[in-house]
Amino acid sequence: RDIQSKMCVHFTVEGVIEQYEGYEQLPMLDLERYTKDQRARIAEVLETDGLSMEDYAVDKQPDTLMVYYLLSPMEVYKILLDLGYDIQENEAEFLRKNFGYYCQRTLHSMPLSFTILARIGQLCWKTDYVWDWFMEGVKADLFNREGTTHLGVHCGHMAATLDIVLSTFAGV
Repeated sequence: RDIQSKMCVHFTVEGVIEQYEGYEQLPMLDLERYTKDQRARIAEVLETDGLSMEDYAVDKQPDTLMVYYLLSPMEVYKILLDLGYDIQENEAEFLRKNFGYYCQRTLHSMPLSFTILARIGQLCWKTDYVWDWFMEGVKADLFNREGTTHLGVHCGHMAATLDIVLSTFAGV
């Protein structure tokens, strides 16, 4: 409660939780300019042009949505209301609005991105995407998509993958 009372959350004009203050003012990155391989390592690609990911409203993985991985939509909604924020939608609509906003800005250059979106997609009833995102997450390590499997699998990603199996597909 003490930490919660000291929280400051910023919102976009549309009422979406901002990744950080000023995120909304950043330009969108024209993803069509880049190949899938370039998008997977966009930080390096931008750096060669003297740019940075911090110059754009784009993310490697949906960090802001991860709050919904840890807390239920009702818990997030209640915390924001308790902090005095005026949320115009109910908790499900608010989640869907945030989900849609960050899906457009996520590059999926981290394997955890797909498992997070699979879980949050299930909460939003976006069932047509859940299986595809889950499988993309699983394939990241199985098929060495990042080229880093020889260094070891990402334990957080592996745990999230198992969580998706249990909570979404097995119904546990």
